[in-house]
Amino acid sequence: MAEEALRNSRSRNKMPLNMALPPQRGQLKKLFMKLGEKVGVMEKTEYTGRFNDACRDVDDYKVVLEDVAIQLMSVMQQNPRYVPNPPAAMQIESPPNEDPWEMLTPVMAVIAQHMEQKAPVEARTVSSQKMGQMHREFQKKGRRCIHAIRTFLNVDYENLNDARKELEKMRQELDFAKHELKAAKTPESIEVKNAVYEQALMQFKTQLEKTEAMLNAVPNHKESHRKEIIRFFEVLKKYHEDCANAAAIN
Repeated sequence: MAEEALRNSRSRNKMPLNMALPPQRGQLKKLFMKLGEKVGVMEKTEYTGRFNDACRDVDDYKVVLEDVAIQLMSVMQQNPRYVPNPPAAMQIESPPNEDPWEMLTPVMAVIAQHMEQKAPVEARTVSSQKMGQMHREFQKKGRRCIHAIRTFLNVDYENLNDARKELEKMRQELDFAKHELKAAKTPESIEVKNAVYEQALMQFKTQLEKTEAMLNAVPNHKESHRKEIIRFFEVLKKYHEDCANAAAIN
């Protein structure tokens, strides 16, 4: 009878390790973990200084890169109404017929009718129309130039941020499992709590490796962004040269 009772007890203790906690118990667990960390009852797993430095660096870089993206878009689109704040799709083109050059063209055509010498004004009207077309083309090319910058702000950084949040969740789970293992008294509970701890440790290490890999990729992202900024100014130079040629009327 005693052996059967022990087997039944072990069977009850060996619940599936990945079984979700009931909502109420899960909330109490989170509250206990937070309180335990604050009062120092629960030992906290610390990240390395290198990891923390990398996280701070990417957060600072993201803020700077947002400013760069906004200012580059402002060069392409002078109307602040059409310059979005990242993260966003960063579409910067004006609505149809609302580009400054497009709005100037019909006005030039009207005022030409009031001039005795219409030809010079009409020629500038044609130039205005051409520059409107070139401006929209410049906006498209310029936006393509900062593709990696847009992708980093909209996708890469957000994915990294999600990975860090998941890692922090795994860290709390690990610390809680470690605390419960230390508090276990009977051989049966020690066996169960140790299995839970081992699983939590494995999940934490896996998520940490994933997050570190994303952080290690940041220097490559920075190099891509550097190249894009240089390329943007090359496109800008070509645009101004084309505008100068369009405005040059003999």
